[in-house]
Amino acid sequence: KNYSPSTIKPSTTIGKVRSMTNLSMSAPSAATVIPSWDDIAAKSIGTSVGSALEQEVKSRQQGKGSAHVQNTLRLFDSNETPKITLYRDHAGWCPYCQKTMLLIEEKEIPIKIGLVPMRSYGDKPREFLQKVPNGLLPAIEV
Repeated sequence: KNYSPSTIKPSTTIGKVRSMTNLSMSAPSAATVIPSWDDIAAKSIGTSVGSALEQEVKSRQQGKGSAHVQNTLRLFDSNETPKITLYRDHAGWCPYCQKTMLLIEEKEIPIKIGLVPMRSYGDKPREFLQKVPNGLLPAIEV
């Protein structure tokens, strides 16, 4: 059979493909309850994956968790307050910051980490520019 645009109707089946009709979008009805982010977060913590992720976040905040681009403290096995602060890009794009973090992770050097935006993400904080006038990353403060 010869199929031309004029002979194909919306409900015509060609092989196993059927064209879909009657698609519509509507606003949620008044009875529809959209959960808040807090509700979703509370529900996710009730799952095994959600509780594991929550525990990992708490560990990272204490400087004990796994390596992560948003870490602001890495203590490894140390209990002392780090004497060194590394300023790195907050998005994890800077290859020089990544190389520095790899060295820190390999040597397990306890360190505080200051997250600073790269210029493409906006202006650097004034406090950072007072310490590093040219604004280049990474920077280390002892």
